[in-house]
Amino acid sequence: MLALALALRDRGHDVVFAAPPNFEGWIEAAGVAFHPVGIDVQAAVEREFEKARNPFWVPRFFARLVGDQFDGLEPLCNDGFDIVVGAGGQIAAHSLAERCGVPYVYFAYCPTFLRSAYHSPTFFRWQRLPRLLNRVLWALFCWAGTRATRAPVNAARGRWGLRPLRDIYTYVFEPRHVLLATDRIIGTFPSDFGGHVDATGFLFLRDDAALPDDLAAFIDSGEAPVYLGFGSAPVRGVAAMDQVIARAAEATGRRFVVSAGPSGLGSTGLPGSCFVAGTVSHASLFPRMAAVVHHGGAGTTALAARTGRPQVVVPYSADQHYWAARVAAIGVGAEPLDHARLSAERLARRVERAVGDPRIAEAARDVADRMSRVDGVAAAADRLEAIVHASGGILNEARSNP
Repeated sequence: MLALALALRDRGHDVVFAAPPNFEGWIEAAGVAFHPVGIDVQAAVEREFEKARNPFWVPRFFARLVGDQFDGLEPLCNDGFDIVVGAGGQIAAHSLAERCGVPYVYFAYCPTFLRSAYHSPTFFRWQRLPRLLNRVLWALFCWAGTRATRAPVNAARGRWGLRPLRDIYTYVFEPRHVLLATDRIIGTFPSDFGGHVDATGFLFLRDDAALPDDLAAFIDSGEAPVYLGFGSAPVRGVAAMDQVIARAAEATGRRFVVSAGPSGLGSTGLPGSCFVAGTVSHASLFPRMAAVVHHGGAGTTALAARTGRPQVVVPYSADQHYWAARVAAIGVGAEPLDHARLSAERLARRVERAVGDPRIAEAARDVADRMSRVDGVAAAADRLEAIVHASGGILNEARSNP
């Protein structure tokens, strides 16, 4: 979303970026106006992550976010926007657009955020279920989501003078305009999505920051290392995970660049063949890696694919299981390794396959070449301008209006 905000700003538009407070410094440093909304996401992830394995816990979690989101967005109700854009777990944004009388667009980061008989809901790990069973799971998931959130959503909407809703899931996640911020080269676009869904391609944030000198020196001192990092997914039992990494490095004879992440991987000691890195530019790092071992987040999967790196996906929850299955399906990585089954031996076997299989290397190069021709950010900005233009707004004229 920051990549999109910067693209709109560069086209002459004013953008207000409403996001959880823990993103304030990062977004303001990019030169975009910031408005805090909701709770600290990283803190919530670390506190609640284990429960996310239960798909029917998710609606109850989102229900607890409703009040904070509506309260956070309320000061913006009279700001004269031309369009409101929501993404991820933002529940109140469509109501803000309705209150302002402007179009609303929802960005989905994964096809499984959207209802389809061809996949299960995003918080279910099963990826090859019959279509009938997927329909049943979607019916149950949408019912549970609406049941959990309807009372707090309608109470907040009542304070804003808006009518109550019966079907919360459809209103929030399947409005008139849905943009799927993924690339059809990697993701899927089921035939039952309908005309209200359009795929733009992944939204890559330009980040060409140089690597730290010590990390660059480590990479240059031998053959290309293997990257290992699990993004924002909290790792329980850091000492045990460090042992898995150390034994996998020994078994493969390969060097590793290990992302410390929020859990502090590497803090209990790793061998000299492993470099523990803090926050660095993946766009600068991945092209220099022999393979990328990661949790299967949409952004990490896309960037690893765009840089042509073989992948090993260790999914934890949510859409990560979908991306893990897609990486294997299109041949750019080894078969998925669920984090619950992670061991040094299994990790070593998958790393060796990812690095050593020429078919994976060829597929990774082909996908990278095809993805390099897609500009998802420009396509998304074009679509937003077109939607406002069709509604009678003025965003397409690039005037200095929010």
